Amino acid sequence: MSRGAGEPGAVAVTPRSVDDGGASRDGVRAGLRWERTFAWSGLVFAVLCLLGLEVLGPQPPSFSASAAETGRF
Repeated sequence: MSRGAGEPGAVAVTPRSVDDGGASRDGVRAGLRWERTFAWSGLVFAVLCLLGLEVLGPQPPSFSASAAETGRF
């Protein structure tokens, strides 16, 4: 049987005596790593979108140009 808190040989468990083995710190580090990865992927996405829109799909120089002038775009 388990021993109660008042019995001889009982060990009091307090929040300070419990060692989580660094699990909470690892969880925080994993969360920060995910946030950094997500931020970098967003930045890469924005750069690739801007590059694609400006280089691969340029807009005509003027919206008042004729159809023949904008045909090459």
